[in-house]
Amino acid sequence: MLRKSRYYGNPDHGPLHNALGVAEDGIEPWRYQLARIGEKCRRLRGDAQHDGQLLRDTLIDIAGHAVVALACLNHEERR
Repeated sequence: MLRKSRYYGNPDHGPLHNALGVAEDGIEPWRYQLARIGEKCRRLRGDAQHDGQLLRDTLIDIAGHAVVALACLNHEERR
């Protein structure tokens, strides 16, 4: 997750900048993360079940999206 955070994140705007940015399009950030988790779950039912490394990577992605969804919810509650 840290590797992806460094790759996708923007240190000038904070680690949730991209995740929270979907609100500009009228999408609740935590709901967007749930949609991404759904995509990953569909992957598990497809190709990932036959490829051990893809399975591991997909499970890590799901965990990462869950953490980001929780952080988005916490951010919303603090506002």
